[in-house]
Amino acid sequence: MKEKKIKSALVIGAAGFIGSHVVGELLKENTQVRAMIRPGENSYAS
Repeated sequence: MKEKKIKSALVIGAAGFIGSHVVGELLKENTQVRAMIRPGENSYAS
């Protein structure tokens, strides 16, 4: 029986322009994402 591996990633600076796009691409690939942003920081994500 083949085991299913769970992909995961930690993205630091996920609220920034590049970080938000990285998170989006990882989510499209069914990767479990943990994102770090500074308190009170707005996100570019739409």
